[in-house]
Amino acid sequence: MGFPGQTIEHEGTIQGISGDVVRVEIISRSACADCHAKGVCSLPEQASRVIEVEGSTERFRVGEPVKVVMEYRMGLKAVFWAYILPFLIVLATLFLSSAVTPREDIMGLSALGMLSVYYILLRLFRDRLKKTLIFKIKKLASA
Repeated sequence: MGFPGQTIEHEGTIQGISGDVVRVEIISRSACADCHAKGVCSLPEQASRVIEVEGSTERFRVGEPVKVVMEYRMGLKAVFWAYILPFLIVLATLFLSSAVTPREDIMGLSALGMLSVYYILLRLFRDRLKKTLIFKIKKLASA
């Protein structure tokens, strides 16, 4: 478990700046990037994500390498909203619908329906959620 003050850091590149919003591209590399079988493996080695960071007081330029920082507890909160809560919703829906009907197709469709409703609500409240998941950026020491 993380301690207060611990952070999660990723290196990224500034993709754009609009007012006080800085868009940073982070490339996540898989743990198997150095695998000897990567030439025949069909799994992607890296994924790109763009994160918007608001309210930075430093000056940046497009293409500049930076470090994106988030508090450890914020990362745990993001994992909860993205993975744990949806899993619990599907599980609860399956159990509740199994008490109502013996048909597995109805149970599966109801679980998918509830999951869809959850993600629609998550999308509708994204601005409120964005205020609780705060990222910061800082210049790399070598830049």
